[in-house]
Amino acid sequence: MKKAAAAVMAAVMIIFFNIGAHALIQYPPKDPVITAEVMRSDSAPMIDGTVSDGEYAKLSVPTTSFSYVVASESDWSRVRDTVISAYAAVCGDDFYLAVEVPMAEEYVKTDCRDRLMWAQTCLLVAVAPKGSAGRSALEFGIRPGDSYVFHLYDGIGFDPEGRYEAVYSDGVLTYELSVPMQAFGAEGDDGFLLCFSASVGDFYDGEKTAYIQYGKGISGFSTPDDADAGKDASLFPKVIIKDPGSSSVADETTAQTVAPDTSVDVTAAVVLSVLLMSLSMIVFRLLTRKKVI
Repeated sequence: MKKAAAAVMAAVMIIFFNIGAHALIQYPPKDPVITAEVMRSDSAPMIDGTVSDGEYAKLSVPTTSFSYVVASESDWSRVRDTVISAYAAVCGDDFYLAVEVPMAEEYVKTDCRDRLMWAQTCLLVAVAPKGSAGRSALEFGIRPGDSYVFHLYDGIGFDPEGRYEAVYSDGVLTYELSVPMQAFGAEGDDGFLLCFSASVGDFYDGEKTAYIQYGKGISGFSTPDDADAGKDASLFPKVIIKDPGSSSVADETTAQTVAPDTSVDVTAAVVLSVLLMSLSMIVFRLLTRKKVI
């Protein structure tokens, strides 16, 4: 009986330690204030899952505007080395966004229900008018296989039919979408708020959540130690709409991600996990060791 009780106690301790070790880790963007420039265009991009020459300009954001959300047991090296590219345009009263995410086919998973798509391969996007705060954005997700969901926290909504596409080809997952600015209260404005998060992991096949996101405020994480911060549109990057030929200080090449210096944090998480596991085993052996007379 004592041995059984000790085994149960040890199992509980192992579970407890592993819950602590399998926490989500966020590496926030380094920029305190994030601003992107989006150019106006006279011709609308074609929503076909392909970024063609001349359709968009690269989204002019610095590499330090990207953040990373990973679980401690995820393959951090793969997430770190994933380089996404983003493109944007404003044509008429519509905002266009395209995001390219290199991924091995084994990570492209879409077998969960639509409302749980955030746990698998998808792009989560949120847009809001300037001055917004809290859950006051138009938030939606798209994934391969003609699947789309959205949550309207503010605005009048819109019909998404024909306005989005997600295509996986040659190792790259390309998302394209268009949103009427009227749908999120920015019609006729010269700017708005934008945040997006691209999943590069697969929760259901053993690897926990892994995201690369532009800015913060969309995932519910604001700081590395505040997992319950909630969604907040006031944390989204700001978008300035520019006319063709206007001056810009942005470098077009900065739309690609560059991994942050997180080797110390990830190493510490791994070491902590190993130490906790070892401690659990030691306690287990002490509790179950037979008494010698």
